[in-house]
Amino acid sequence: MILIFLATDCPEGFFFAPGSHQCFKLFNDSEITWSAARTKCLSNGLELAKPYDAVALRHYIMERYGLNDEIWVGGYGDGSKIVWQRDGKQLRSGNPLWMSGHPSSYSTSTCLSLETIDTSWNSDPKQPYSTQPCSHPEFTLCELIDEATNCPEGFFMAGSSTQCFKLLNDSEISWSSARSKCQSEGLALAKPYDGVALRNYIMERYGLSDEIWIDGQGDGSKIIWKRDGKQLSSSSPLWRSGHPGSSVSTSYCLSLDTYDSNWKSNHSQPYKMQSCTTPEYPLCELII
Repeated sequence: MILIFLATDCPEGFFFAPGSHQCFKLFNDSEITWSAARTKCLSNGLELAKPYDAVALRHYIMERYGLNDEIWVGGYGDGSKIVWQRDGKQLRSGNPLWMSGHPSSYSTSTCLSLETIDTSWNSDPKQPYSTQPCSHPEFTLCELIDEATNCPEGFFMAGSSTQCFKLLNDSEISWSSARSKCQSEGLALAKPYDGVALRNYIMERYGLSDEIWIDGQGDGSKIIWKRDGKQLSSSSPLWRSGHPGSSVSTSYCLSLDTYDSNWKSNHSQPYKMQSCTTPEYPLCELII
């Protein structure tokens, strides 16, 4: 039986890492195989972890526990296809979260590790995942399954905010159509409080390598959140390199950039400007 956790705080013995609303428990008393790790989690009413912000989680564990080792999380497969055991979704081989040289294919089954070895962190601070033979002994990271985030079904929270988002990724449409589509569902185009964590969450959960419409519109000197008229400064550190650009026209709108290559080079810069007619997915927000 899997426990369902219904609050935003974590029970005693668990920790709440930055960048998600997940509760984790690290078993670092002994190193065991991936299969044994999964059994250990299940026997405690938990699941092997599926982090929504693996970079922040890795930093937190290294800071709090001072580990210099590898930790089992909930993925397995081979060098060409790693899937999350819990839901069968794929962690693509081109994902920028892979440590250099990974995923690797072994003659035996291959499982997913969170790398907390100092040398790996120093060389790849934003690439926390590696593959190891499933028989390799490692520590175990379990997760308390949180199915109630105070958001309605079909919505999600991300990062440290309590906003409820809904990604409409069935078709790509213009910014104006995206705004209308959100409004037709009683929602608004998203105005994120934590754009970095939101981008990380969407890339982890949905595996997108694309751009997503959010609520801003304007030109290179003045970007306005349409919902409340507040300005997103052109000097904000959240802008991707080269954006917003002073020469863009007034028909440019704000995107959350979830391209793999851009994430790798601009990890903390999720925003860019696009022509408002560019087809992108809408990200809506429930206004409470």
